[in-house]
Amino acid sequence: GIKGIAGYHFNKRKGKDNLKLSTFMKWQTLNYKQHLIDSTVTSLSVGTNFQFKKKKFRLQLDGNYYLNGYRKKDIDFKGSINYDFTKVWSCGIRGSYQSISPSLDIISYYGNNISWENTFSTTDYLSVSGSLISEKHNVDLLVSYNDVFDPIYFNFIGEPQQIDGVSQVIQFSARKEFDAKKWSIIPKMVYQYNGGYNVYRLPEYYADLTIAYKAKMYKNNLNVFIGADVVYYAPTQMMSFMPMVNQYNLDDIKMAGNYPFIDVFLNARIKTVRFFVKVTHVNSGLFGFKYYGANNYPLKDRTIQFGLNWVFIN
Repeated sequence: GIKGIAGYHFNKRKGKDNLKLSTFMKWQTLNYKQHLIDSTVTSLSVGTNFQFKKKKFRLQLDGNYYLNGYRKKDIDFKGSINYDFTKVWSCGIRGSYQSISPSLDIISYYGNNISWENTFSTTDYLSVSGSLISEKHNVDLLVSYNDVFDPIYFNFIGEPQQIDGVSQVIQFSARKEFDAKKWSIIPKMVYQYNGGYNVYRLPEYYADLTIAYKAKMYKNNLNVFIGADVVYYAPTQMMSFMPMVNQYNLDDIKMAGNYPFIDVFLNARIKTVRFFVKVTHVNSGLFGFKYYGANNYPLKDRTIQFGLNWVFIN
């Protein structure tokens, strides 16, 4: 494949204020080969990027539109606004709209054991989110609204299918870091509402907790950070996996979730030497054997990982 970009970039800075503007053109040519397909796929798009920063206000806009080729009339627009309304708190709003054509493999596929021919339309993605952040208080609050119009997914028999409708996900998340001298506790909670056609099999809620202890030893020459991570998510219907097409597809045979995953770790640093030891899924087998990522595909058992980084300087 061959791809390239050409454009114009403008930048104006005055103190902490900054203005950036870019316009560009992208092109791409790919030689696509399949069992019965041998074709050249091209695309040509134009886009722009705008960034503006003034004191406590930040604005960014991105746009990309495909003029011709395989993805003709596809759209990708994104924008964000951030404002520091106090010295402690900042808020932000982000939005995006995308119209994406299905890939060639989704439309036409020929393999040894499976094949299909489809006529699918573009899938539209709409996302709007808002955030409230305080670095001083170590608090992150986020709410997001997502609509997928005419989603394409792999059905119960492992073939791509498109729905004439909407799949919706509304998400609320909260994260807070508590520091008490040498201890650090970081809880995170995520709630997800699935509306419309539920083709993504997302858990209703998800929780993550990190507990760590910081210490200095041997005349402050050794820095130690030791702790544990706990992850838990609500029961949800498990998907299946088809190796022939390397895709996950819908299923309603088994449930996943309702199981804690616990990792313990040790990070240490001595001058220019850093090393870590981590035991993932340390509770493997202690609360049963219901840790599956997909139907008939169990997740990893207990695993020990370690690493060393030694910088040789005088």
